[in-house]
Amino acid sequence: MDLDIRLYLTKAKEQQDSEALQAAYHLINTATAGTSCRHLRITPDLYVLCAEAALQLGCLEISSACLKMYFEGNPPANQFLCQALLCQGQLKAPPVTGSVEVFEEAVMYFLKAIQISKHERYNFMVFNASVLYFQTVRPLLQPGRCHHLVPSLRQVVQSLEDVADQDHSWRAELMLHLIECLVDSGNMEDAASFAKVTEEFIKSHSPHLYPRLFLLLVQEKLSEGEVLSESSSQCTILTVIYKIQDFKNRLEEIKQDKLTKEDSAKLEEIFHCLVDCNKASATTMNSNPLQSPVLQPADRVSFLLELALVALQVKHQKLAIDCLKELKSAGEASTGQRIIMECINCEISLLKKEAKMNEYSKASVEARLKEISKLDQWLQTAVRERDPQAVQAVCATQWNICLPLLQHNLRKHIKTPLLRVVQVLEDMQSMLLVMRCQVHSELAVIEEEEGHLEASLTHLKKAMLLDNGTQRERLSSAFRLLQLKGTLYQTPSRAEDKAVVLMQQVFSLSASNNYIK
Repeated sequence: MDLDIRLYLTKAKEQQDSEALQAAYHLINTATAGTSCRHLRITPDLYVLCAEAALQLGCLEISSACLKMYFEGNPPANQFLCQALLCQGQLKAPPVTGSVEVFEEAVMYFLKAIQISKHERYNFMVFNASVLYFQTVRPLLQPGRCHHLVPSLRQVVQSLEDVADQDHSWRAELMLHLIECLVDSGNMEDAASFAKVTEEFIKSHSPHLYPRLFLLLVQEKLSEGEVLSESSSQCTILTVIYKIQDFKNRLEEIKQDKLTKEDSAKLEEIFHCLVDCNKASATTMNSNPLQSPVLQPADRVSFLLELALVALQVKHQKLAIDCLKELKSAGEASTGQRIIMECINCEISLLKKEAKMNEYSKASVEARLKEISKLDQWLQTAVRERDPQAVQAVCATQWNICLPLLQHNLRKHIKTPLLRVVQVLEDMQSMLLVMRCQVHSELAVIEEEEGHLEASLTHLKKAMLLDNGTQRERLSSAFRLLQLKGTLYQTPSRAEDKAVVLMQQVFSLSASNNYIK
């Protein structure tokens, strides 16, 4: 029977055949029917292999059932137990909107697998577990949440070091994320200390990742200013990172006041640096960014896009336009980057028009709606290109441009593009949770005004799931009011709800009278 089950499982995996999986599972059930877990007629590894195949095919119930039978047999600490724990961790993985507690439950299985793998010297399993761990906790890798990962991520990083894993780039990647988590926890001393360890590791094993570390050092001020300034003079890429990030660190202060000539000159200096470095001979380029006097084309494009976006934030239109011109003349941008360039172009176009007209004049609103329509088309293009960065850039730009139109008499015009934004972001499980929460919240208002209470409630439910806690009270209150509005002509049991219903009736009558007048 073992052989038959293995043949079915091989077919299920290689051909993505769910019927073969069902056949294997049926044989496993038949073999274990009426037997105690201590005297199985099949080898225990088949439970694990079937669970893995079922997980791969999306048959979660079969996977869960196989793991349950396997664990009931008190399996020994070996490779199959590690595989079973990794499979269980993936089954327990919550959606993007899951609570920290649910994520921690899934993480527990990965850490247990790592510990067994280290003890039994299954070093390759430590690496596999680290990858699955990272894929699972990815939704927590955002400000305000990632500090919860400090203990587990530190353990994963240390475990990879303990087994001397040779994928240095992967280890460096996790170390960079651990620095971010430590910063989020507020433990800046620990973050700075670990950043030094990471710096030594990256310089020795993965120098191509040093620019990312340097960005973190400047962004979070994890090293002395003089040291960072001196390091930035090593090569062009570090110079540009330092100057852009130093400017961004003062962005809020600059936006409160008008852009000074000195600040404007700093931005233009960065631009000229990016233009001049393109004139250097391509023969001087080196695969190691710390040894190359010029920027790689991809890095240069990314910096020009970033600089254009910074320029827009401080309303330096000319510089943003110059960045786009340089990008177009170089012809080095990818399709996704060209889409981001169109987003910048839309914002520049609106800034030009708004300088000449009132924000809520008919001409201004029509101009804004025209740009929104363009962005809606670009969003569909970005989705077809399957470029997540471009998709999220278009969604963010669309939301920013829609914001001024969230007025009672105007928001109905932006319902369709906003619906597309939230659907696209939901489909790709985007990490832009705050923005997604805000858009769902506004769509709930639009649907309510149009009398679509069920649709409005659906958007509020999604907003509450996406909320990081800052909007909990407001969203819960809105949800409760909407539920009462749906039963406006029924008498609620609670006195507070009765008062709310009366207020809603008075409000509706008042609005109706005003409309008649």
